[in-house]
Amino acid sequence: MSAKKELPDKELFIKVYSENNIHQTAKHFGVGTNLIKRWSGVFGFEKRPVFKPDRDKLAEFYKNHNINETADHFGVSVGTITNWIKLLGLHKRKPHDRKQKPTGDQLREYLVLHTNKEAAAHFGLGIATIDRLIKRCGLTDMTKELVIEPTNKLPMPTQDEFEKVYFSKSVEEAAAHFGVGDHIVHRWREQFGIKCKTDRELPDIFTPKQLELLTGSLLGDGCLRKIETPDENSYYTEQHGPDQYGYLQYKFRELEPFSNSLKPKSNFKVICPARNGMPYKVDYNQIRTSFIYDTYSSPLFTALEKKWYKRGSDGEYQYMQRGKTLCRIKQLPDDLYLTPFIVAMWYYDDGTTKWRNDPQHYKGNTRRSRNITLCTESFSRDECERLVEMLKKMGITDCKVNGSGEIFVLSQSFVAFIEMVKPYLPHPCMRYKVEYEPSERIKANEKVVA
Repeated sequence: MSAKKELPDKELFIKVYSENNIHQTAKHFGVGTNLIKRWSGVFGFEKRPVFKPDRDKLAEFYKNHNINETADHFGVSVGTITNWIKLLGLHKRKPHDRKQKPTGDQLREYLVLHTNKEAAAHFGLGIATIDRLIKRCGLTDMTKELVIEPTNKLPMPTQDEFEKVYFSKSVEEAAAHFGVGDHIVHRWREQFGIKCKTDRELPDIFTPKQLELLTGSLLGDGCLRKIETPDENSYYTEQHGPDQYGYLQYKFRELEPFSNSLKPKSNFKVICPARNGMPYKVDYNQIRTSFIYDTYSSPLFTALEKKWYKRGSDGEYQYMQRGKTLCRIKQLPDDLYLTPFIVAMWYYDDGTTKWRNDPQHYKGNTRRSRNITLCTESFSRDECERLVEMLKKMGITDCKVNGSGEIFVLSQSFVAFIEMVKPYLPHPCMRYKVEYEPSERIKANEKVVA
C-alpha cells in the first residue's frame, strides 16, 4: 500500500503551483488534482488565474495540433480551448485537417493495452469522440475487460487496511491518506462490499463525553441543521479557519461514529461581521479558506435541535436579523449544566483573550490587565446572566455580562479560568488560547482572533 502523502513545504508548493497549471503541479508532486486543490486550501493559496493566449499564437499552434494537444500546451481543459476558439473568432479545424478516425478493429487492438484517454491522444481525437466510436463499434460491454489501467496506478490496499482508515476518517481524509481521489475511495468501498457510512446503524445514545462536547460547542460556534419537514432529522455542523483544522479533527474523532465529513470551503473574506448593529461587509477581492465539519443525520441531533432553538407557540421557528440574514434564535435548554469540559469546549470555540495596559485598574502600576470574552450575543441577557451564575458556582467569581451581551471574565478570575480549561486542550493549534502572556506575534492591545 502506498504511504500517506504528507503536506509539501509551503514555499515549494506555492512556487511550483505559481509557475505551472494544476495538472503539471499534480504530476510534479505525484498526486491527483483533488489533492492539489486540498493543499491549496490548507495553505490559503488562491487559484491561479487563467489568461487567454494571444490570438495568433493560439491559431498557429491549433493549426498543426489537435485540441487535446492544444489544451495540454496551454495548460487548460479541452472545454476552455473550445471557448477560446469561439471568443477569439477562430475556425475549428476542417475535417480533412484532422486525423482519420480509426476502424473498429484498430480501436479494439489499441484499447487492449491503453485507456480511452490514451486512445484519444493516439488517434488525435477527443475523448468524447472515442467514447462515441466505442459505442458505434459495439465495444461498450468490452471496454472494462479490454482496458488495462496505467502501470503507475497506486496499489489497492487490503480490505482490513481500507476499513481501518475508512471508518476512522472522513472520505476526504481517507483519499488524502491513500493518495487518491474521493471517487477511488468509493470505488474501493464498492469492490470490498462495504456499506456506505450513511447506511450504517448509528448508536441510539451519546456517550457522556460526546454530549458534553456538543453542549460546549453549541454554546460556541456549533450549529444544528434546521428541520424542514417532520420526517427528517438534524445533524451537527461547525466551521473554522485553516489554523483550527486540527481542532476540527479532534471533534471528528470524538464524535465517531456520527462524524461524516471534514471539507475545505472557500468564501469571500468577511471584513465586518453583523454584530452590535454594525452592517455586514464582505471584501470580494479576497478569498478566505475554511473547513466545515458535519455529522450524519440522527434523531439524537433532532432532539438536541428542538432544545437549543426557540420556537413559538405554533411550533414555528423564531428568527433574529443579522445583517441581511434571518437566523434562528438559540436558547439555553432548561436542563443545561456546566462542567469544566463543557466550559473548555465553549471557550476553545468562541472565547477570546485580551491583554491591555490599564494603569488605573492597578492604581498606577504598569502591569497588564488580562480578561476573557465569551461571545454570547446569540442568547438573551437573562440567559447570559444564568450562565454567569453557573460560572460563579464553579469558582469563576469575577465575571459579568457587558452591554453588548458578551460574558467577561475579568483579571481576578483569569488564572482560575485558564487553569480550569487548560487540561482539556484538544489540539496544539489551540494552545494560544491558554497562554498567560501574549506571544511574540501578538502586540499589546491586540485581540486574539477566536
